[in-house]
Amino acid sequence: MKDLLIKCNKVSYKKKHAVILKDIDLNLYSGDIITVIGPNGGGKTSLAKIILGIKKPTSGKIERKKGLVIGYMPQKINLNPMVPIDVREFLLLNKVTADYNLDKIMFAGDIKHILDTQITDLSGGELQRVLFSRALMGDPDLLILDEPIQGLDVSGQKEFYAMIDRVRSELKKSIIMISHDLYTVMSSSDSVMCLNQTVHCSGKPHSIKSEKSYQDLFKLDGAEVISTYAHKHKGKDAR
Repeated sequence: MKDLLIKCNKVSYKKKHAVILKDIDLNLYSGDIITVIGPNGGGKTSLAKIILGIKKPTSGKIERKKGLVIGYMPQKINLNPMVPIDVREFLLLNKVTADYNLDKIMFAGDIKHILDTQITDLSGGELQRVLFSRALMGDPDLLILDEPIQGLDVSGQKEFYAMIDRVRSELKKSIIMISHDLYTVMSSSDSVMCLNQTVHCSGKPHSIKSEKSYQDLFKLDGAEVISTYAHKHKGKDAR
């Protein structure tokens, strides 16, 4: 039986008089991947910060499994280009590194070959893999990835999704992935949540595209609005 890691019950959040989130219900179980999609300004990052405990909901309730450890990959990170630091040094800035097997981190993010590379010399895809690896430190039960494929080309997106699949299957991590990319969602997501202040629809990746509320929310015409990334597993296309 899967453990319930996160339970949001009618979670709402206001900033001054502006409604950022309203009546959000969300259940996340161990081993699950949930993709949260929605337009910029729709409250996705605020929801992530509430789950992390950085922000408190204005109303409603959020429950976390006792002892739950969460790793977070932010949208972006500001690094001073004048300060030389390589990937290895960047990872070692995290004090919990010693508590987790570095070989697992390097394997998961496929970064062993760039450990001695200066952070400022990394490509966009390499930097995303490093930030992803850093989120794995401390051996979290849950990873929250905020716009992890931002700025990546199609090839880079596929590589990143394959990495997430590997982490889920081999390291048994649960994942909440946040994206404003309405067109590409991982096929292995257990559910997709369409969020714009409130939950407009949710369901399986292949079924959500036919939801009228989804099409209305993003002003789409019913065409092939979501393409699910498929990876090869055991010689067959997994969809």
